[in-house]
Amino acid sequence: MKQNEFELLDELADAVDEFVQQWLTGAEAKPMLEKIQAGCEQTNMGVGLSVEMHVTENGREDTLRMLTTGMQCYAGQEPYVASGDSSIQRYICDGEICQVPHDQCPNCWSEWDFKYKNQICSACGYQLGNQVKLLLDSDQCPNCNVGTVTVESPVCEQCDSEVDLRTVTWG
Repeated sequence: MKQNEFELLDELADAVDEFVQQWLTGAEAKPMLEKIQAGCEQTNMGVGLSVEMHVTENGREDTLRMLTTGMQCYAGQEPYVASGDSSIQRYICDGEICQVPHDQCPNCWSEWDFKYKNQICSACGYQLGNQVKLLLDSDQCPNCNVGTVTVESPVCEQCDSEVDLRTVTWG
């Protein structure tokens, strides 16, 4: 998804997330959460309630998951807010800046996790380092999001992951 499109829809996802969190922590949802908690206690199992927001585009098979939020409960614990979102990654795809969750293809939106290990999208055939490059706007390590990597020093001092300079471009 092009960067400007993503930014608009990301604002919408933030608003949806805020609405869902207000609803789940409000008085109207309290009886439902009590039932979920009772179910956890009776079965000794965890129960999750999730709301997802997906974006679709005419002509595409796959949707782009913009938000996964909700509540999670385990026996003996109070329900708590849970998020299943993947971190957002910026790419250069066919010469354009794109943003998608890191586990999806910036071209076809299919699931494509662990791009360094599986460098070809199984759905559309786009290849990391060829049609798709990871866009690094900072020196933050794309693997752990904590350490530092640079062109001169592509090994992260935090997680020891090495950035393959053929698959990234600095922005």
